Amino acid sequence: MTGDEKGLTRAREAAIRMLGVLRGLGEGNPAGVIAGVHTPEGARELREQTGRWPGLLGIEYCRDYGCSPSSSSAEAVPWRELNPGLVEHGEAGGLIRVLTHFPNPCRPELGGLRDPDADVDAVLTPGTPARDRWLALLDEVAGGFRDLGRRGIPVMYGPLHEMNCGGFWWGLDHKGASPGRYRALYRDLVGRIRGHHGCANVLMLWVPLAMTSLVPEAFPGDDCVDVVGLDVYDPSLAPYVDHYRALADLGKPVILSEFGPAKWDITEPPKDPPYDCPVLLKELRAIWPRTAAFMFWGGCFLPTRQRGAKAMMDDPGVVDRERLARL
Repeated sequence: MTGDEKGLTRAREAAIRMLGVLRGLGEGNPAGVIAGVHTPEGARELREQTGRWPGLLGIEYCRDYGCSPSSSSAEAVPWRELNPGLVEHGEAGGLIRVLTHFPNPCRPELGGLRDPDADVDAVLTPGTPARDRWLALLDEVAGGFRDLGRRGIPVMYGPLHEMNCGGFWWGLDHKGASPGRYRALYRDLVGRIRGHHGCANVLMLWVPLAMTSLVPEAFPGDDCVDVVGLDVYDPSLAPYVDHYRALADLGKPVILSEFGPAKWDITEPPKDPPYDCPVLLKELRAIWPRTAAFMFWGGCFLPTRQRGAKAMMDDPGVVDRERLARL
C-alpha cells in the first residue's frame, strides 16, 4: 500500500470516527457541543482572544463565493491555495467544514452565483457545455478532498445549501426549479465526489435556511446525507424550534451550520447590538438539545466581534479542537 493509499484509508476511518462523535454528541454525550467559526482568520482571532482553537473550522472553496467570472474551474475552485491553511487544523484533530458557493455552470465565464434562471436540466444532461463545466467544478472540489485525504484528514461538506430560498442559482423558488431537480443535482454531486472520485473521507451535510419554510421534498435521501444543519441569522434560535425538530426527526446528527447573531439583509450590514455568546449555549441546551456542533459565520458575526467569547469557550460543555481530538 502506497503512502497516499494509507493516508486515504486513515482519512476514511477518521470520517467514520467523526460521524460517531457527532452522533454521540447529538444523543446527549456529556462532552457537549463542538464550537466552530468560519475562516482560518476567524479561528486565529478566537485563539488570540480566548486561548482556544475552535473544534470546527469553516472554509469556502469557491473564489469570491461564486460571484466573479473565472477563466477555468481551477481558478474558480482554488483549493491548492486553501488546503495548506487547513492541514494544521485537521492534523491536530479538528474538523474541517467546506462550503462551495458554486458559480453558475450555465455561464461560459462562470460567476453568477445568484442567477435566477440557471438551467438545472442542462447541468444534468450529458454532453451539454453546462454539464461539462459542472463536472469540472466538482472534479476540482474532489481534488481538494483527496489532497486532504492523503494526509488522513476528514471533511464535512455542505454543498447546494439554503436551497429553500432564492439566494443562489440552485434555489427552489427560481424559474423551472423543483424539489426533484434539486434532489437530482445534489445526488449527482455526491455520485461524482464519492463514487467517481472515491472521496471516502467526506461526510455529506444537507443545510436549509431557517428563516423561511422548509421543503421536506428536497431532502436528497438517507443514502447520500450524513449530517443535517440549519443556517440561522437571528439573535435567537427560538423562532426555529419546529425547523430544528423536523431535521432532528430525520435521524441524522444535527448542527447549527451557520450562525449569525443578528438579523441580516445581505444588502447592508446588521444593526443589532453585540451578542452575548453564552446565550447560544443556553438556547442550544434548552430548545435545540440534540445539536452536535455550531459554527459562527465570519466577519461581523464572529464570536470575537461579540461579547463573552471567552466565557463561551471556557464553558465545560464546549468542545474545542484539543478536546475534539480526544473524543
